[in-house]
Amino acid sequence: MAGKLLRGFRTFLTSKFLRDAEGNFVDAELPSKYGSLISQKEWDTFKFKRNTPEFKSVSETNRERASSPPYPYRKGRVGYGRLEQSMVSIYKLQ
Repeated sequence: MAGKLLRGFRTFLTSKFLRDAEGNFVDAELPSKYGSLISQKEWDTFKFKRNTPEFKSVSETNRERASSPPYPYRKGRVGYGRLEQSMVSIYKLQ
């Protein structure tokens, strides 16, 4: 659980403070809101690691993989239209 929260926090920091609207890297200063949690040295290391070619390569690979999952999650989007279709298909089979 803690690992997922940390990963989410890092992703939040990257998207909120280190990327602009087009997704380009921005050399931002340490956010004052998180100054009590993150030292300047840790922030500089974090920025450096997020701007390396290796990180960008892995990030792009994972972004492509996540954009087209083989089995997309649809359970939460059933809605009345798909519910009706599934009920009709069940009754046709019987």
